[in-house]
Amino acid sequence: MYAQVYAPDVVVCIDPTLLDVVNPAEGLKEEGTLVVNSSSEPQAIRDKFGFSGGKVVTVDASTIAMEVMGRPFYNMPTMAAAVKVTGVVAVETVIGEVLERYPGKVGNLNKVAIERAVKEAQVG
Repeated sequence: MYAQVYAPDVVVCIDPTLLDVVNPAEGLKEEGTLVVNSSSEPQAIRDKFGFSGGKVVTVDASTIAMEVMGRPFYNMPTMAAAVKVTGVVAVETVIGEVLERYPGKVGNLNKVAIERAVKEAQVG
């Protein structure tokens, strides 16, 4: 069974093409956090979607993924930005889990992508 979430605390938009189709801030709590895979500044995202409260975090996860992994696997960099801003878990814990789950080259590339995303994520 699936449950709908109508007033989330955090929304993470991994797929940048969705930003042209839906408003990811719709229903987001006023003090909520919006994390998007975008090269735009947080204020541009606020303006586009009319979200004046909470936090907006942007990270160009698509570019990070292509430059680090050579493929459009932008889930880890986007998730890293969400971890950074929410503090729900330590970034080091996430990296440790990734390296355990994906030992070797794949894990190491994801580690680099996560670290870069944490460094480059913009909060506004």
